[in-house]
Amino acid sequence: MTEQTEKLQSEILEDARKRAARNRKRGEREARAILRDVRNKLDEFRRERLAEAEARAQERTRTIRAGVEQEILRRWLLKRESVLDAVFSGAVKKLSAAPPPEKKQRFERLLADAVRQVGPSGGLVIRVRPELLGLLPDERVRQIAADALGKDTAGTAGTTIRVVTDATLGDGPVVESADGRRRCDNTTEARISRLHELLRPLAAGLLDAGTDNTPEGGNESPPPGGTEA
Repeated sequence: MTEQTEKLQSEILEDARKRAARNRKRGEREARAILRDVRNKLDEFRRERLAEAEARAQERTRTIRAGVEQEILRRWLLKRESVLDAVFSGAVKKLSAAPPPEKKQRFERLLADAVRQVGPSGGLVIRVRPELLGLLPDERVRQIAADALGKDTAGTAGTTIRVVTDATLGDGPVVESADGRRRCDNTTEARISRLHELLRPLAAGLLDAGTDNTPEGGNESPPPGGTEA
């Protein structure tokens, strides 16, 4: 894991902790209000029906409480998902708003990483946003790719490197082998998406740690991870 990825992970987890504290208090207030309303209804129900159907009233009580717990859990899960989405969306915006020198350095690291993942082949196609070429000219992009492959120039060992602009991409490069069989999407959106799958269970655990509204069994298990290539 790169230093940039570790920094991003730390920022995402810290943001999740802060949001967990705020949402824990809000969730507790909502839970107390719901439980107060349920208790009031249960007291009224008992006064009216206890004399003729005490056993039935107790069964009804258990049913109502179970329904309230399910509703609290449902609301919490919906709120948790909205918090997680906001955390990762904020990370994308923060990276996109970085100053040009930081963007340039990050792009160089991501390009070298993507080229190494695709590896040497008969040719490489590097796709970038047009604006990024304002920070790094074609020649520099090719040189970074060549260096990542261990070559002094882009043309050695039969490997050609072609730079293509693509306005639909986010920040960061997409590197493909010329035959299209290997591909690494190292754009901000793709990396955040991969981190989302990796960090989502950890961030969800931080949020759940501040509330009793999680189902028995603990946190979700993280899905199998990996870098897209």
